[in-house]
Amino acid sequence: MFADIICIVETIHDGDFTINKDTDVLNCTTLNGGLYIGRGYEGTLGSDQVPFLKHITGFFSINDGNRGLESIDIPTLEQVGRDVCIKKTSQLKHINLPELKTVRGGVSVEENKMLTNISMPELTTIARHLLVE
Repeated sequence: MFADIICIVETIHDGDFTINKDTDVLNCTTLNGGLYIGRGYEGTLGSDQVPFLKHITGFFSINDGNRGLESIDIPTLEQVGRDVCIKKTSQLKHINLPELKTVRGGVSVEENKMLTNISMPELTTIARHLLVE
């Protein structure tokens, strides 16, 4: 006999959150802080790690030397309060943020050698810069 599994969703999580492995899960709709992806993270960053996330008040950052992240697919994310920085990943091929509408800082996607697809079809507001190289 199996017990029912109950998922408790926080409305707000206060403080920065770092995802280092695929079993790290952030169960909230609003993160009052930054979301950081560790250097050792591998595979797809998506609904399994941030199933309800709509708002990040700080940074969304994947920086310098991540060697295992292959894909970003966060279907619920609508707003980032500071910069989105995806930089120097060696295996990242796809970025899919289909509901992202507003970035209150800049968007930098740099030095991702394997990246072939970026999809942010609802993005209408970037307060600062957009840099893709």
